[in-house]
Order: sequence, then C-alpha cells, then structure tokens
Amino acid sequence: MLFSVIYEIDVPKHGNKISQHQPPHVRNWQRTEGDDLYECQHYGDNWEEDGKHRKYVAVLNEQQFCEFVTECELLAESIETLGCLGALGCGPGIAPSILFRCSDCWPNASISASITPLPETGLEELMVIEMGWKKLRLILIEIFHDSPPNLDKGESIFDDLVNAKYAKFEATTTKTKGI
Repeated sequence: MLFSVIYEIDVPKHGNKISQHQPPHVRNWQRTEGDDLYECQHYGDNWEEDGKHRKYVAVLNEQQFCEFVTECELLAESIETLGCLGALGCGPGIAPSILFRCSDCWPNASISASITPLPETGLEELMVIEMGWKKLRLILIEIFHDSPPNLDKGESIFDDLVNAKYAKFEATTTKTKGI
C-alpha cells in the first residue's frame, strides 16, 4: 500500500524552529507552500504574524509512512474530513483522507497531515473495493491511533488482510475450476 501525504506545519514567531518538524528525508518531498501562506492569528496571542508555514506532499510506501508518522509524532484522529484536494497519485478532484495530528507539539507548533491510502497491487485494490473506504479508514485509525507499528523490511500493515482475501480468492477459483 502506498500513502499520499499532505503534511502541514505552522510555528509561531516564538515557537519551535520549523526545521525541527520537517518530514524525514525532506529532499524526497515536494514543498508546495511557504511562509507567505502563514495565517494562524486565530490561534491566539502567541500566534501573531511572522510565524513560519510549510506544506509538503509525497507518496510514501508503508515503511516510509510508518517512519514519517513516528518521527513527526503523528497519530490518527477519528474526525471525519472533507477529503484532500490534489492529493498526489489520486488525479484531479477530491480524494478521501484521514487526519493525523501531533497533539504533543501544541502550543509550540501546529502540525497535521492528510493521508490517502493508495492500493499498490491488484489484491490491495480488491481488498479496498470489497471493504470500502469507511472500513479501511476505521482500520487505519485503529492501527495508528496510539503509535505506529514497527515493520520489518518487506512486511506490510495489511499482510493479514491481503492474505485472508487471497486465500478466499484461491478457494473460490479452485471451486470454479473443479466444476
């Protein structure tokens, strides 16, 4: 599974340095917004003008995604979103998304990420189609609401789900061939 990520950081004038909150391997990310789009005065006195703002986008594999949410201290939230406009890998339009935030960073930074899972293989696509967005969203929130899983190289957070679907598919095609 791949993940389309839109990662946003805002830091008040007297808060943390913005570089403390850059995504891991920042050179692999595309920066789409800078300080000219800082608009956080509504957060209160400490968030006056002259703060720092960054928005980055990337498509990450599962290993990179788990590293990203771990290093940036992001946790999934159960808040319904309106989706992402322009998520990488999704084409034009709005794609469904899951909100991740760093609650430990407040009040020195406001950090959030909109995540859209992208099936990478036919089995993953079949799994997503069969279970639907709402169920996939709930599964991802359950996996990432406390802390991200530690994955071994080549391991997937969806291995159990994909393997169960594959076994079901194999059983169905074996029955069909026997007819």
